[in-house]
Amino acid sequence: MARLYMARLYMARLYMARLYMARLYMARLYMARLYMARLYIATSVHGTSVHGKIVSKNP
Repeated sequence: MARLYMARLYMARLYMARLYMARLYMARLYMARLYMARLYIATSVHGTSVHGKIVSKNP
């Protein structure tokens, strides 16, 4: 009985760890996508390069 309980606890802990890792991975992916989108918007709309130099004629 105790062995079954321990196995179940271990599985639950493994599941929680996997869920946590997946959530962390998704959050990192989301942040990277947000950063890339912001960079893309900054470069396309304002006409500024990554370093901050103005490329377009009318900033």
